[in-house]
Amino acid sequence: GNMGVYNTATYGGKLYISGASVIEYDPIAKTATTLENPEADCPLIAFYRERMFLAGKDNLWFASRAWNISDFSFSDDSGDVSQPVAGRVDFGKITAMFPIQDRALVLATDRSIWLMNGDPVAGGTLQQISNEVGMISYCVTPEGLVVFLANYGLYLWQPGAGIPTPFSAEAIPAEMRDVDATTNYVSMVYDHENRNVSLFVSPAVGRGKHWLVDLKNKALWPMQFAADRQPVVAASFGGRAIIAGMDGYL
Repeated sequence: GNMGVYNTATYGGKLYISGASVIEYDPIAKTATTLENPEADCPLIAFYRERMFLAGKDNLWFASRAWNISDFSFSDDSGDVSQPVAGRVDFGKITAMFPIQDRALVLATDRSIWLMNGDPVAGGTLQQISNEVGMISYCVTPEGLVVFLANYGLYLWQPGAGIPTPFSAEAIPAEMRDVDATTNYVSMVYDHENRNVSLFVSPAVGRGKHWLVDLKNKALWPMQFAADRQPVVAASFGGRAIIAGMDGYL
């Protein structure tokens, strides 16, 4: 598969994975369906204000019709506040996109962070949070704390309460700086049971660098996996951390 940061999202009890296409997984029926209409080749997916958002191939984002996530037919009907919509951010390709409940949607490049407040058609606004720190990978705690990997290392951010701050005053491992998401599989996941974060950086061949992020004690603990089981993508589903490895197993 392609290297980089892959995104999953849940909506209506189903799991969605975006890449060359959007795949809908139904955990009850245990079926996987490729959706036909969404914008193609967008590795980032999120659901916000009853819309499916797709991004990640450049600086553009695309949003479906509200309440109809398979409708991406754009029009010029100014009176239709539920219509599909697209927009852009500055400072490069979008590398992260996720909602903060239904209050706001975070959009980030590798050197900027933006916050969409409200619905993009019905009077919503796009606010720039940073033009220096961006996101390579991220996860969000149940309290809404965003833990993310930037070019300068690990950061914490509470949207709506200031700017991102470094995870620790201590030195961040050199392997956490300037991580290349084009040559590594990069993912982060929050473990609800143990209340910590896992960060995985896996190259195509060999062993990667992985850490357990202890939020309470502001500590980092290295983790190891077998060479053929390096994590490719991780997601939180039903309160549990699910990790897909290079061996094709969860």
